[in-house]
Amino acid sequence: MPHSTMSVSAARLAQGWSLLVFASLAVLASLPSVGHAALGISPPQLFPDRSGIVVTEVQSSMTSASRWSVRLVGWGPAGEEIVGVPGDVSPRFFGLAPGGRQLIRARIKEGTRYHRLLIEQIPETDNEITGLAFRFRFSLPVYHHRQEPVALNPAVALAEGSCASFRNPEKLVVRLALDTDIAGPQTLLPGETTQLCRKGAPRDTVTAEAASPRSDNATGADNRSDGMSVAASSSAAAD
Repeated sequence: MPHSTMSVSAARLAQGWSLLVFASLAVLASLPSVGHAALGISPPQLFPDRSGIVVTEVQSSMTSASRWSVRLVGWGPAGEEIVGVPGDVSPRFFGLAPGGRQLIRARIKEGTRYHRLLIEQIPETDNEITGLAFRFRFSLPVYHHRQEPVALNPAVALAEGSCASFRNPEKLVVRLALDTDIAGPQTLLPGETTQLCRKGAPRDTVTAEAASPRSDNATGADNRSDGMSVAASSSAAAD
């Protein structure tokens, strides 16, 4: 192939990938609105009844059929997801047509532990799918009390570029009201300690909103007042 033709082909390929990456970042930046475009969830925050049962309903907002899995995990400090906790979910797997609905039930067997209900999209296996594909993951908080999360102003005095430890003094899950120039988690479990930093200071701790380890191309958002987090992992398929 002549050198000029190779240069043109390489330039077009680079331009195409640049547009693809730009589109990926633009879509991911719109989370959790993108997540809402995949599933509508009601209610998004859960409270067990006296039997430990929680119920929520999902509705697909996608234009094609999708498959999903459901898991119940423990909710630990720093957003740790503890697998293998006692509990039941039904259904464990389900499919949704565009606009389809599914009722999800879970039974909590450890009433003293906080939990999260994970609804995860199962990737398609159709090799003919091309372009940019997203796989969505919804993490619904299971609280103990209906007033959770309680709004709390940490009232921590921080100089520019400094950090300080903060411990949740409440016996309930709290939602921190942070100034825009302070970095830190938004949700803390009872007694949980974290680090708050004013802009300009390095942080060496994981925020409480971090989900379980994801691939490097995964993006998440957890800025909702109800505590539900949304994550989308992207993958590009060759044409």
